[in-house]
Amino acid sequence: MNGVERSGKSLTRGVKNKEAQQRPIGEKAKRPPTDEEEADPSSCPWLSVQRPPGAASYQDTSFCMEDETTATQVEAMMYSCCVSDPGTARNPLVYVSPGFETLTGYARDEVLGVNCKLLQGKAPDRSKVSTLTKSLEVDKFAVLDLVNYRKDGRPFNNLVCIVPVFDGYGNLIKFVGIQCDLDEKSKRDTVDDAFKQAWQEQVRHHLTTFALCDSSEPGAPILTVSPGFTSLTGFNQPDMLGQTCLCLCGPDTSSKSMRKLVLAQQALKPTAVKL
Repeated sequence: MNGVERSGKSLTRGVKNKEAQQRPIGEKAKRPPTDEEEADPSSCPWLSVQRPPGAASYQDTSFCMEDETTATQVEAMMYSCCVSDPGTARNPLVYVSPGFETLTGYARDEVLGVNCKLLQGKAPDRSKVSTLTKSLEVDKFAVLDLVNYRKDGRPFNNLVCIVPVFDGYGNLIKFVGIQCDLDEKSKRDTVDDAFKQAWQEQVRHHLTTFALCDSSEPGAPILTVSPGFTSLTGFNQPDMLGQTCLCLCGPDTSSKSMRKLVLAQQALKPTAVKL
């Protein structure tokens, strides 16, 4: 990613509510369906999802994403993101967000299967690219500001965070790249070292708890979950493999929120919802 060559997925943050914590393992969420749901149950797949058996005891019984500022930060951070597959030759892109397409000018079909170094242009900063490459070769979180180039050749200052994603056995399976357009940010904020550090910490914080889902498969089954996800939800890696993040839905989660999540997964777009 961004020049690293090593031999369609989406991220969804795991959240839960108090009612979901109290429901016995394996029991379905029970909530009186609306008229719309009774007319077309298939449009509300979350109502028939079972929680995975064998889940660990909940360690946190108070978490609730009440702060709308947090939701706004997550959506803004994930606006331009991409996922690459280091297990395939040349570490090709396997997912890009609509914001990535807008930022770079490249359509999704033009970059999937291609290494992200195409953004470096003809005269990349060799020193910075080398620094980024060395970090990723040892599977470390990396952040660097680079001059990248859009499809039409226009340069832009890009603050890039690369996050390694591991499976439940410690194997590297994906790299997630988060891009921040510093030129656009500078129109509203002072883009200095303090800004870059704060943005880096925000990425670290919000990507501590996540589930990686395969949106190319029906229901977007979960491929792996982070240790932060297990700490938050009580579900560990074996519990969640092949499951859907809809199993976190409590009985009082609004249909509007769940529909927003399902539609975003189908459209491969980032979103934030409260469960």
